[in-house]
Amino acid sequence: MHTDTGLTGEVRSSWVWWATGLVAIVAFGCGFVGMWEYEQAVRPGGSVDPWSVTYHTLQLFILHAPHLDGPIPWSLHVGRLLGAIPVCVAALIGFFKVFPDELNLLRLRLPWARGHVVICGLGEVGVQLAIQGRRRKKRMVAIESQCPQATRQLMRQHGVLVLDGDATEESQLEGARIQRAEFVVASCHDDQTNIALAAAIGKLAESARGRHNALICRTLIENPDTRRLLSSASFSSDDSRYRVNFTDLDQHAVAARQALRMYPLDFQPIRQHDDNLVRLIVVGFGMAGQSLALHAAQIGHFANEVGKGRRLLLSIADPTDSLLNEFKTRYPNLERVCDVELIVLPLSASDQVNKLAELCPDGEPAGSLVTYAFCCDDELGDERNFRLGTELHEKVRCRAAQILIRQTSRKGFSAVLSGGRIYPFGMIEDVFGWDVLLHESEDKLARALHKVYKLKNPSEPHPEWDELGEGYRDSNRQAADHTSIKLRALGYHAEQLTKEKPRIVSFADSEIELLAQMEHIRWCAERYLAGWMYGEQTDRQRKINRNLVAWDKLLPTEQKKDPEQINTISEALYSIGLGIYR
Repeated sequence: MHTDTGLTGEVRSSWVWWATGLVAIVAFGCGFVGMWEYEQAVRPGGSVDPWSVTYHTLQLFILHAPHLDGPIPWSLHVGRLLGAIPVCVAALIGFFKVFPDELNLLRLRLPWARGHVVICGLGEVGVQLAIQGRRRKKRMVAIESQCPQATRQLMRQHGVLVLDGDATEESQLEGARIQRAEFVVASCHDDQTNIALAAAIGKLAESARGRHNALICRTLIENPDTRRLLSSASFSSDDSRYRVNFTDLDQHAVAARQALRMYPLDFQPIRQHDDNLVRLIVVGFGMAGQSLALHAAQIGHFANEVGKGRRLLLSIADPTDSLLNEFKTRYPNLERVCDVELIVLPLSASDQVNKLAELCPDGEPAGSLVTYAFCCDDELGDERNFRLGTELHEKVRCRAAQILIRQTSRKGFSAVLSGGRIYPFGMIEDVFGWDVLLHESEDKLARALHKVYKLKNPSEPHPEWDELGEGYRDSNRQAADHTSIKLRALGYHAEQLTKEKPRIVSFADSEIELLAQMEHIRWCAERYLAGWMYGEQTDRQRKINRNLVAWDKLLPTEQKKDPEQINTISEALYSIGLGIYR
């Protein structure tokens, strides 16, 4: 049993009831013995009525007992005091149940109350984060102008204080004590409202006093072009009391990162001189499909791209080329980092499945690793992804293929997927997990890589992780996500440290050479997709870098940097409790 008391983050668990029951038993025992001794003392030689003693003992639990004129035994004193505890506990619990919002609001108004999390907007994202936060014992306050009764009841059940009103109004934000919050989530239904929220919160943040860290507003922006433009704008106040984060709530980017980490494109080993073609076939090229394609282009660089020049083949299955053309416009250097093709599917669902199955022929001489990703994200997307994916799975079950099916929730079709290489991804419960939102688990390796590289290069100006811009953090995240691909290229993998088998502490020179070249290819892809171009002189303002060339054209001084980064991998993994093993 698990019941939240509200804003304070206290939790009434089953142990409270067991402890209260134990106190009640001890109170009854002491009270019974004490009452028996008292009756014997006041009636010397007389008989004691056990039923009367039992009745008077039970009266202790309603804070009422018969008038006692004689000396009271110590055991009766103990019983009377202990008997008041269950009564008080029951009264408090009843009070919490009847007036939870009023109590939470009172606690929020206390002068010393701080460190809560404010969620502006109780849509699907806001509700999920509010519940996740309460499960992590965070104090949650939500602002919603039109909160349905069912949602309000759900929030009350989980101990989330809901304030009625428009979150963009300064009075509402002040009422939620924004200045004292740990951070704020702007998760209203439209981008325009969330942008207005970010600006309004910034004004209040400027007046905040006594904060030891910046107030962060995690802002939900659905449109990727708007998000990219806003990420380059500055919402921070002059004294760094406020920062706006536009990436943490990008559910499609988070889902893509999770999917390719759990179900890698190189699900079979790819060595330097293998001819295997790695192919990602994206069915449905909305925002979910585009995010998956982008992340694949960022990290989909394998050992045989060094040895054989075999690049990732990105196949987009969509009725028209309009979305792919828009994607290429957004990322004009896409075809510098991978091969891209459009596949026009027939109208019939059965014909679509047959055509997709033909893209993974059985027994192809050169061999290929095919990942199908069904990413339809309209209202019927879950059903369509499930139906097409399961039908295709029957046709390619024995081939070198895996199938990813985007689903919005674990409670839908994803609950029945089991067996074979068919996997759901993108469920809201995973994408908006609390540790994912705060990057507690997602960024462990990225942080470690940055820290170790910083320690090994003390002469270079490297800020601490929390001081890095979001672009530099994302660069470290891509390098971290590519680490497992590098290890698989050597036949290694990372797992929890164990004494059962020897750990790989360092790489051989030939391994370092291969991984360094893989890292350079990945770095070039990262830069190209971020809009950088080659130039003889590096100019960060104009996004020009002289190192965007093939490995053998790099200056010797630049070639040394990638091996140095490779040598940090084992140490970085060890610092987070992981080792490299065969």
